[in-house]
Amino acid sequence: MSLAARSHGLAVLGLTVAALACDSSKAAELSSSGPSAGSAPSGELEVAAPSASIDPELDEPPPKPKGTLPLYARAEVEVSSSYPGWPASNAVDGSEETSWYSGSNDSVAQGKKPFYQLTFKEPTPVRTVTILGNRDPAFFNGYAILSGQLDVFDASGRLVATITQDSDGQRHDFIFKLPQTAEGVRVLRFTSTRDEGKRNWWGDVAISEFQVE
Repeated sequence: MSLAARSHGLAVLGLTVAALACDSSKAAELSSSGPSAGSAPSGELEVAAPSASIDPELDEPPPKPKGTLPLYARAEVEVSSSYPGWPASNAVDGSEETSWYSGSNDSVAQGKKPFYQLTFKEPTPVRTVTILGNRDPAFFNGYAILSGQLDVFDASGRLVATITQDSDGQRHDFIFKLPQTAEGVRVLRFTSTRDEGKRNWWGDVAISEFQVE
């Protein structure tokens, strides 16, 4: 073996010894600063035991209260008529830019009584009913209901409240507030009593959303 090769070997050996010494020193430092007696052994991950009240295989999240379900899932809709392409479901879909339009000439201005009715699948407490006026960007003006009537029926079909009022604001909204919460409501019917049925070519009216609290 040449002198150069040997020198190279000694250099490598020296680096290895130095690395071992460094590792030994680092291990000693980790040992002295590591967890005290009773902790998990070094190198093992200590995992907290799962809570006894939560079992991912057995426990299921509680069902949503029925009052939080979308209105279309809690009630069936009936209307006096609908213009093709603008169905009654548009007024319970959660979007203010989709509207229900009554059929042609179904308006008070044309001698009719257009209505929008919700029938709840289960008796429901009701305190406030909001009817948002038409906000369809394609037909923004000329379809408003100017005055309306809300009738409230219980599960036996008994009329428990009637409220009439004029619309409010530029978009002709209605907010019907009952004097107190009506329990066990089965049917809500909103009827136009004055409208803009003569301000558009088709003689109809529209509402954007029917909301119940």
